[in-house]
Amino acid sequence: MDSTREQRGPRLGLEELRLAAQEMRALVMTDIFAAGSGHPGGSLSILDIAAALYLNVLNQDPSQPSWPGRDRVFWSAGHKAPALYVALGRAGYFPVEATVTRSWARPSKAIRTASRCPEWRSPAARWARD
Repeated sequence: MDSTREQRGPRLGLEELRLAAQEMRALVMTDIFAAGSGHPGGSLSILDIAAALYLNVLNQDPSQPSWPGRDRVFWSAGHKAPALYVALGRAGYFPVEATVTRSWARPSKAIRTASRCPEWRSPAARWARD
């Protein structure tokens, strides 16, 4: 890592990350149950990585999602979209509670409205470009 590079974003410690991943798992299960669809296995399997990335590793600024110094992450597995939504909500891109009010086929108006991520390119997050 370039030590001269400006660092932004959450930097949770190990215990905080463990607790955040547990919370994120509960949210994903709630989201999938509320939506009546989704594949929990893929989302649950990626949440430790998602928590580490979005809450400790990535150089990001949810208040300025187009910041040129940000890191980029490409998610190609659409069936893990619930984990992506929860991770982004937990990182501060929109209220994490908004993930419960959406179906996986169509995002809730709350997420589309609150989203500050117009540049997402992942097929799993295409809704953010609407």
